[in-house]
Amino acid sequence: MQARLRYLHHADDFVAGGDLHATIQDELAGAASLLHTSRFTDTTGRALLRVLAELAELAGWSTADAGYTRTAEHYYLHGIQAAHVANAQVLAAHLVSSLGYHLAETGTAPHEAVLVTRSALARIDELAATDDAATPSVRALLHARTAWAHTVACEPSHAAEQIHRAEDAYAHRSSADPDPPGPTG
Repeated sequence: MQARLRYLHHADDFVAGGDLHATIQDELAGAASLLHTSRFTDTTGRALLRVLAELAELAGWSTADAGYTRTAEHYYLHGIQAAHVANAQVLAAHLVSSLGYHLAETGTAPHEAVLVTRSALARIDELAATDDAATPSVRALLHARTAWAHTVACEPSHAAEQIHRAEDAYAHRSSADPDPPGPTG
């Protein structure tokens, strides 16, 4: 499943999300079915939930690209829930940020987008002193998404501040840091 997830992440770089959404939805349904019909250890269950969360993010992204914005929001929310159950707090914050970015992209809820993306950053800040701290690349991505939300909400000074923070975080990345999960928007 993780290999298939990597393949879909890579495919998302080359194939329009709207064209991929049916494939991603099928993968997500298969992962959910496996979780509900199989028995496995807690460790394996958490790993499956992480995959499910990342697939839900891809489903949200691709479904939004296909024009189904409300359905995309539901996928993001299910992904957030799966990440929390898996105790993958950075992944959960990343998904919250993806939802906020989605809200900014639709333009229907710019102030809610700011609230959602800033809540993801607050969670990342809470995790900074733990073993589950976000990489600088993830921090940079969350700041960039927050900057976009502020831009859409017509808050240029806050957007500029978030861009500065994104640049600062990105400057602290290392080549050993993994890329953030999912589409980078």
